[in-house]
Amino acid sequence: SHDLRTPLTALIGSADLIRDGQPPAERRQYIDLIKTSAGQVLALVDGILNFSKAGDRRARASMKPFLLRDVINANIAVSQVGAAAKGLTLTADISDTIDETVLGDAAALSQILLNLLANAIKYTTSGGVTVRASMAREIGNVRRATIAISDTGVGIPESFRQKLFSPFERGETPGNLNPGGHGLGLSIVRQLTTGLGATITVDSEVGRGSTFTLTIPCIAAPAARTPPVVEAPGGNTPDGPLSVLVADDVASVVMVVGAMLQKMGHAVVSARDGKAAVEAARKQRFDLILMDIQMPEMDGLEASRIIRQMPEHADTPIVAMTGLDRDGSIDETALASMSGYIRKPVAIDALGVLIRDAVATARRGQQAA
Repeated sequence: SHDLRTPLTALIGSADLIRDGQPPAERRQYIDLIKTSAGQVLALVDGILNFSKAGDRRARASMKPFLLRDVINANIAVSQVGAAAKGLTLTADISDTIDETVLGDAAALSQILLNLLANAIKYTTSGGVTVRASMAREIGNVRRATIAISDTGVGIPESFRQKLFSPFERGETPGNLNPGGHGLGLSIVRQLTTGLGATITVDSEVGRGSTFTLTIPCIAAPAARTPPVVEAPGGNTPDGPLSVLVADDVASVVMVVGAMLQKMGHAVVSARDGKAAVEAARKQRFDLILMDIQMPEMDGLEASRIIRQMPEHADTPIVAMTGLDRDGSIDETALASMSGYIRKPVAIDALGVLIRDAVATARRGQQAA
């Protein structure tokens, strides 16, 4: 309750102050506070959702071939941003034995690594974080991978270690270090680890740092290199203004996403349901369509299928824009027909990267044809 009500107080209070009129300098300060507080609420919501889904994943673990090195490197790449922001090093020592394709739940492993890396960075103020990984052969095609994440952070008192993996538990930190967080990260790690049939141990010394060691049973699979589970976006929007259709039944989403696109210099047409999106596409050719999945009258997937059949929109990038997750909440087969995917809440930087990638891909396809 405290973790949710505190940032909401800042959100509502700042909005009231801006509405009542404030000098420009103070207005900017309150706007920044709204953005920061909204980020805290989003982190808490994501943590609660991930915690609830972690237990469910145990019953439906996805066993697919993946290259362990790719998953580890991808998560390290994403975490480099947070480490660099604090002036920390993030290094890897990955054995050649890791270069083998295995069967397992790459998405669950990715979430475990991201949470452990985020935790290590959060509680480290100087020095850095090191990831070590190796794999040993057991009987037949059985393998045992070991991934250790070490930091030079504050360490964990012996008295707190029994509660370390309990939900909403946060240990005391020395001095004025206030890392924040909602106390769900390690409880999610424990649930996902159990679901994988893996184990996790902790070795820590107060004032010197901690090492979390993950031991995972794996089954060797035929060599098949798959894309990394996590990708670090980057880049800018394409040159020149685009004509963009934004379809969403929530007026505030249409307003905010439309304003972001207009700020980038693009022309925007809006639709409040799937049928309206289809009608708009019949009247005008668009360079890009952002389509909510869940809408009244006609959902976004059905609207996209109809629009795809129009000759003028056969190659138009149609991007799913939704609050659902790609871990069972969305029909992967249906979503595969779309050009991309962005999860709400939509940030302007992520939107710019998505537009660049979707339009560039469409243009390459047109040139190849």
